[in-house]
Amino acid sequence: MPHEATGKPLTGKLSRCGWGVVGQSPGAEPPPWMIALIDVVATREVVGPKVLLAELYVGDEAITKGSGEASLLLQDSFAAYSFGAAGTRELDGTLPEGTARLRVATRVEGTLKGLTAKKPDRCRVVLTDENGDNLVVEGALDPPWEMQ
Repeated sequence: MPHEATGKPLTGKLSRCGWGVVGQSPGAEPPPWMIALIDVVATREVVGPKVLLAELYVGDEAITKGSGEASLLLQDSFAAYSFGAAGTRELDGTLPEGTARLRVATRVEGTLKGLTAKKPDRCRVVLTDENGDNLVVEGALDPPWEMQ
């Protein structure tokens, strides 16, 4: 049943978004990943936050989307704009009222070579909660990275 409170429980903006591959395996190209850092303000406790959609774009055209379940972590340090998982923790099913930085990470469909050829320039992430309230953030995409 929808909640009775008025107004969106979650607002926010994209702080940083990037994509690339993680690790190297001899003879196999590792799959590409997308990571987004999102600064949010929760006007009340948000129950069951999760990633509904994560996509990379060229202009207005979505060229790939997340595959599999995305991770949604709370980043403890606002001073850091790192894509790394260090300094993050699980949400335990709720996002408390207040300000926070969230880290979204998901594998994306396609290959590094194929996506690089398309030159993605923007990303979009949609977060939702158990009541179906959505937060859509989008913005510029960092150049591709490679983590060992």
